[in-house]
Amino acid sequence: MTTAGSDGRPSTGLKIATGLLALLVGIGGGVYFSGALDDDGAEQVEGEIFLSPAASVGPDPFSATPLADPPDPVLAQPVTSSVTVPPLDDAPALTSNAGGEVGLYGGTLDGASCDPQQIVDFLAANPDKSAAWVAALDADPSVAFADGRRLTVSTVPEYMATLTPLVLRSDIRVTNHGFKNGKQTVLQSVLQKGTAVLVDPLGVPRVKCYCGNPLLPPVASGKTPKYTGDKWADFEPAAVTVIVENPTIITIFVVTDLGTGTLFDRPIGTKGANDTPNATSSTTAPTTVPGGSTTASTTTASTAPSSTDSTTSTTTSTTAPTTTTAPASAAALSAPSIAREPSVDQSCPAPFEGYQISGSYSVTPGAGLRAIFHEATDVTGDMVITTTGGDDGTYTWIVCGEPGYTYSMTLEDSGGAVSAPVTVTVS
Repeated sequence: MTTAGSDGRPSTGLKIATGLLALLVGIGGGVYFSGALDDDGAEQVEGEIFLSPAASVGPDPFSATPLADPPDPVLAQPVTSSVTVPPLDDAPALTSNAGGEVGLYGGTLDGASCDPQQIVDFLAANPDKSAAWVAALDADPSVAFADGRRLTVSTVPEYMATLTPLVLRSDIRVTNHGFKNGKQTVLQSVLQKGTAVLVDPLGVPRVKCYCGNPLLPPVASGKTPKYTGDKWADFEPAAVTVIVENPTIITIFVVTDLGTGTLFDRPIGTKGANDTPNATSSTTAPTTVPGGSTTASTTTASTAPSSTDSTTSTTTSTTAPTTTTAPASAAALSAPSIAREPSVDQSCPAPFEGYQISGSYSVTPGAGLRAIFHEATDVTGDMVITTTGGDDGTYTWIVCGEPGYTYSMTLEDSGGAVSAPVTVTVS
């Protein structure tokens, strides 16, 4: 996946491989660029993140008239004040969830949170906004049809038909876009839980329904984030999450019913008419826990599968202890190596350079890899770990850094076994 960096150059990340159910990404710790761009594309404030309430169209929206129903006020709590949340002294890394995880998104059985056709009609009636909307999404090469075609103004209706209306169940970080003086604007944002979004077949939010704004993944920064704008009652910086691409194309989203807390299935590109109760189990929807764990209470009528199907996104056993320490033989990371990676230098703001951290891992036989967590002293650039999957394999981590930076990694398998940490320092 490639996103635009603070200087407009591409920032290259590695797609997440099968076997990663959760991944800590260091956005909260000052890893993602958080500057807005002015009308000429110049950086305004690095480190600033705008709070975007679910029931607000925000500054310079594509549509000032809401294009979706107001959110549930219980889930999307009301705004309490317009304030600046000061930077945290020790900003935590944020939890990252793959877009196909069970219960990650919410909704209502047999009903959609918004109608994509309203946005199609709005863009058709506003050609200048339609062109800017397409340009915003085309900045991400992963926005494409299955046959490789890129999005164009004429194919907006076709693209919209591939998106699925869902509701966020946690506050998430995104690159938001508005429209001003005939052009798109760019604003790093937190979307409030309860926000209705349109989600692509890899599980990534692409449109904020309420105002029609196009959305991209967040991009990198070397600054500790500072939140500004309208703060809602339960906003907590440490609870903000990031949704990343699912390892495979999703055909059915397993969605949390916001009224009952149970799960139902929604085929991609549908608006509720094709919803069915989730037949795998009577699973209570999982709750995302900051730090990368996902818990769920599960009752099944038969033996439940022990692995995740990335295509249908059905998981029935997801409780993962976070404090259990297992012998190194059960879950272990090798001593990592670090080497210069000049191919990503253009993605790194000066004076940083590209590096690749590599190593091998092993987990309890049959348990499977759940996640590799990482920390760094002060890092900028893409922080995406990819692995070969399975009980034994290799991992790589692409970063931007400079001599003296230390990186620490810990592995956890799906059975809860945790490895001893390993570190590597740029020399």
